[in-house]
Amino acid sequence: MNWQHCPNVAFLGLSDSYEQFYQAVRRCWRFGQEKPVHCYIVTSSNEGAVTENIKRKEKDAARMAEEMVNNMHELNQKEVHGTDVRKRVEYKTKTEKGTGWEMRLGDCVEQMREIKSNSLHYSIFSPPFASLYTYSASERDMGNCRTHSEFFHHFNFLVLELHRALMPGRLVSFSLHESAHIERARRRNRHFGLPRRIDPYFPRRRLHLPF
Repeated sequence: MNWQHCPNVAFLGLSDSYEQFYQAVRRCWRFGQEKPVHCYIVTSSNEGAVTENIKRKEKDAARMAEEMVNNMHELNQKEVHGTDVRKRVEYKTKTEKGTGWEMRLGDCVEQMREIKSNSLHYSIFSPPFASLYTYSASERDMGNCRTHSEFFHHFNFLVLELHRALMPGRLVSFSLHESAHIERARRRNRHFGLPRRIDPYFPRRRLHLPF
């Protein structure tokens, strides 16, 4: 359930599961929420140990996310500055098939072009979102972008092919992971996420989409 229209959430007691608590709060504190979210927790004196356990797990989760971002930053710095000549990544393709499934390895834009039009019922993926993470040194990697405009220009090629391949009444889902790295971007830019109107990035006249 998504409750981004509700700015207040109350808990009568807690369990030792920080994940359940985190997910419950995120039902209200999520994209689309326009107000500050207030979380109220009511516990008895007998639940003191549980409350302290949740606080400890919350601190551990925040520290782990921060360390992961720092580690990725160090790896990216080594990738960018570690050699005088940028390494080229060997491009590989591979296709595996089975009963009712097919798996493809390769450039997503080129692979999408080989998929029949109006043949996909549903698409779910996790895009790199403009160098939040740089996964490789390949020029094909959408994460290798200097600006958001550059990323969306690159992403544009995939959107066109995805729109062609999806059936009418199509559905698309994508993952936007909440992390310390995204939190840094939000603090720097005062917001982070997809715009309410997608037209600035995907003008209809350029994509020729019927919506």
